[in-house]
Amino acid sequence: MTEPIEDDGSLAEIAPRRTPQQARSKERVDRILDAAAQLLAEEGYNAVKTNHIAKRAGVSIGSVYQFFPNRFAIFHALAERYRGRITEVLAEYIGPEANLDSWEDALDGTIDALAELWRTEWSFFAVWIAIQNTAELREPDDVYKNRILGELLLPFYKRILPKTSETRLARIAGTVFDIYSLLLDSSMRVGDTQDEATVEELRLVVKGYLKQHVELERGT
Repeated sequence: MTEPIEDDGSLAEIAPRRTPQQARSKERVDRILDAAAQLLAEEGYNAVKTNHIAKRAGVSIGSVYQFFPNRFAIFHALAERYRGRITEVLAEYIGPEANLDSWEDALDGTIDALAELWRTEWSFFAVWIAIQNTAELREPDDVYKNRILGELLLPFYKRILPKTSETRLARIAGTVFDIYSLLLDSSMRVGDTQDEATVEELRLVVKGYLKQHVELERGT
């Protein structure tokens, strides 16, 4: 089957064409996403095309197009998968049900778990590059960021900084989110392993930054 021509300059359609309902279809979509993740990690964003993904997944190009209109829709679905994993980590360590007897321990747990995600899933970094290079992929990423800030990060900072204004808390949450993203990505830029020193710098920066705000609130 001849592969349809993808118009990379018109990316309005990044939603899946249909959601798999049967176990066989779900397994096929998982294979497509796994193949895309492998290729992104190996070859980079610009080199990965839909026919490459189909070949790596062991499915026909027609099967890919049953679910995804173009490669950007695949990248979007892969990003959604990773966002789900990040959300699970944040909910476990700083969510409303998390034990916050020590906010420092909560941050340590969060940083360790997120660093492990970046370390064990090399395509994390490649997916974020794809997002940064594609306007239509950045919009849902901004929506995700705002949701995480509102549902998890902001409530967490309210618990450790109860007297700080809502405006300032929002600024703190946004700042810490950006620091996490920048330094976790930076930790994967050196060689074939994660740079543990960068992860430790992330820990020092985030904990030191929040400690300053805690001390300011307490007047110490």
